[in-house]
Amino acid sequence: MKTCARRRGACIEENVKKPGQATFFEVIAMKTHGFFLSLLLAAVMVVMGCGQGEPTRKAAAPSEPVTESTGQAVVDSIKAPWDKSRAVEGTLEKAAEKTADQVKDATP
Repeated sequence: MKTCARRRGACIEENVKKPGQATFFEVIAMKTHGFFLSLLLAAVMVVMGCGQGEPTRKAAAPSEPVTESTGQAVVDSIKAPWDKSRAVEGTLEKAAEKTADQVKDATP
């Protein structure tokens, strides 16, 4: 059915389905199918995720001597390079003093 306005000369089509345009019920059906599809996907993800829980066996707490020996090993591993850097620092200070003395003696 076409209704034409006399003043403007334009025709208005009513209740005519255009190509590529869905009716109200078709839109509702598509949205409902999308909702159920997303609900099904979420349910599958939950079921698959439930099987990946924490392991039932937990590691035993370390004993006191093991903890102390491990701590001492860490301290020793830090202490050795520290001592070497102090020795190098002392050598560099001596070289700097020697160079300063040579410069002082060379200047008139």
